[in-house]
Order: sequence, then structure tokens, then C-alpha cells
Amino acid sequence: MLLRGVDFSGFDLRSVVLRSADLTDADLSRVDLYRADLTDTNLANANLAGANLFLTTLTSANLAKAKLTSATLEFAGLEGAQLFAADLTGANLREVNLTGAYLIGAQLTRADLTGANLTNTDLADADLTHTKLAALTCNRTTWPEDFHPPC
Repeated sequence: MLLRGVDFSGFDLRSVVLRSADLTDADLSRVDLYRADLTDTNLANANLAGANLFLTTLTSANLAKAKLTSATLEFAGLEGAQLFAADLTGANLREVNLTGAYLIGAQLTRADLTGANLTNTDLADADLTHTKLAALTCNRTTWPEDFHPPC
């Protein structure tokens, strides 16, 4: 489904299924995607600032350079997701599953990753300034150079 550049800002899209959709450059700011299925969806350069992605499935989604500032991704499934250079400043990522995800160069300043599963996750060159990192699962996680992980 081709939805490049669409403006869904503020929409209620709870439980929507948009598997393998192309939402490149879409405006999804403040959208409610509670329990949505966005598996394999292309969200590169999308604006998801302030979006509700609680319990959303984003397995293998492309979120490269996406704006997710102050978004709620609590309990979301982001297994194998591509988040290269994504902006997750102030995002709620509590209990998120990032197994096998790529967050190289991602901005995670003031994000909350409490209880996150970071197994086999690549965080090289990510900015973890003032990021809350507690009760993590982090087996085979790649951390930024000179960073001392809490696990």
C-alpha cells in the first residue's frame, strides 16, 4: 500500500493493519496507533512525534531517520527494526522488544528503556545521554564506544 507523504497527524488508527505499507515521509505526529500492526512497514523519515505506539507491532519495520520524539512505544515489538539515525528523544520505550534491531546513530537522549529487551541490538554511535537504562536484557548488545552498560 503506497501512502508516501500522507498526513495522518492526530488520527485515531488504533488496531489498524498496515503490513508492508510505504509510509515514507508521512506525518503521523500525535497519531494513536495503539495495538496497530505495522510489520515490514516503511516509515523512513516519517514524523511520529508524540505518537501512541503502545503494544504496536513494528517487526522488521524501516524507521530510518524517523522522528519519534516523546512517542510512547511501551511494550511495542520492534524485533529486527531499522532505526538508523532515528530521533527517539524523550520517548517511552519501557518493556519494548528491540531484539536484533539496528539503532546505529539513533538519538535516545532522555528516553526511558526500563525493562527493554536489547538482545543482539546494535546501538553503535547512539546518543544515550540521560537515557534511563534499568532492568535490561542485553545479551550480545553492541554499545557505543566508551559506553559502560548497566548489564
